[in-house]
Amino acid sequence: MKSKKILYICGSRNQTTMLHQISQKMPEHEHFFSAYYSDGVERFFANFGVLDFTVLGGRFRLQTEEYLRDNDLNIDYEGRKIIMIWW
Repeated sequence: MKSKKILYICGSRNQTTMLHQISQKMPEHEHFFSAYYSDGVERFFANFGVLDFTVLGGRFRLQTEEYLRDNDLNIDYEGRKIIMIWW
């Protein structure tokens, strides 16, 4: 059976650590991780720091990105490296 590609969209540091633990229970699949993201008006406001109190920016996003790097996880921001099939 072909391994599945799974994208974990991480929010807070707590959510990120839980998603990391879940991924470790499925070693037969390829795992990709992204900090929470958005498009449209939310992206516009996040780019200007208006949403820094949410997981779209500020310290929450920095903590998530730091955790992903520190744990050498396969980062794929916005799932651009893989094709997602929603099920």
